Amino acid sequence: MNDLSKHVQPIVGRFAFLSLLEDEGIDILFGNPGSTELPIMAALRDHPDLQCVLGLPESIVVAMADGYSRASNRLPAANVHVAPGLGNAMGSLFNAKWYGSPTILTAGQHEQGRSLHGSAHRFRPAGAIHGCERAAGYRTRCDQCRAPSGLSNKRPNLSGSRRSRWI
Repeated sequence: MNDLSKHVQPIVGRFAFLSLLEDEGIDILFGNPGSTELPIMAALRDHPDLQCVLGLPESIVVAMADGYSRASNRLPAANVHVAPGLGNAMGSLFNAKWYGSPTILTAGQHEQGRSLHGSAHRFRPAGAIHGCERAAGYRTRCDQCRAPSGLSNKRPNLSGSRRSRWI
């Protein structure tokens, strides 16, 4: 163990993130927080100089950050909810890039504690489709899944259906 590690205090990610924003002079955080971003929202209490503006769709959140950047000539931050939220925000992010608005954009991470094969799987509602099941109506076997699905194990016959006319 070196001397530096004796003096370094561990810091939780949410506090490090908000402290970094403040250190860079950011005074406003636009966001559409989901369940994975709730710790950041709770940590905002310890950062009174950082204002949080909530928005519903992610495209509007990034557009608000873009507008704030253009109007104030300051660097804003925007936090969107996981990858689909980032996809929803891409049009507004393109506009910010087009107009040269500096904006910091972060996206949350998918929940890692619950998986289809984890504890949440045991309590799935009846009729819910599991990851090893196919939406087409047949099921492939999965070593980790023994739950009955109510779906047949054979492929559906799509000949004569509306779908087969378009293929």
